[in-house]
Amino acid sequence: MLALAHGLQARKVKRRDAGMDLGGRRPIFSDSQIANARRLIEQGQPASHVARDLGMSRATLYRRIANLKARHWIATHPGSAHT
Repeated sequence: MLALAHGLQARKVKRRDAGMDLGGRRPIFSDSQIANARRLIEQGQPASHVARDLGMSRATLYRRIANLKARHWIATHPGSAHT
């Protein structure tokens, strides 16, 4: 078992040194990128295509858009958020 773990670690080091993807979480997207994606959808682009171009699922894109809208609303309506 230890030999397997060592072999996997060695491959990971090789991939990192070669500048290759190590897998894991996708990069974090900026609010600007999400806002631009929302504009593309509003202009008629299919949400599934926009999401695919960003490298995320359609559901994740919709969730991120909803979160961005909520944060914008809270920022523009001070005192109305109940904490």
